[in-house]
Amino acid sequence: RRQRQMCIRDSFTALTEDRLYRRGMQVADALAIIQGEAEITLDKEIVALLAQKIHLGDEDSVALD
Repeated sequence: RRQRQMCIRDSFTALTEDRLYRRGMQVADALAIIQGEAEITLDKEIVALLAQKIHLGDEDSVALD
């Protein structure tokens, strides 16, 4: 489970942080992408926890525990 959490956390961070070659996405856009992947490759339960934390305004601590 820890590895699946790290995968989702890393994906969220990669989408929302600025890179040298692009600006980071808005949190809502990144969440939409991750939720789309929950149907295919990501753990649906952990993605739901991330969405809950984001809706509670706690996206800065994406610990998912």
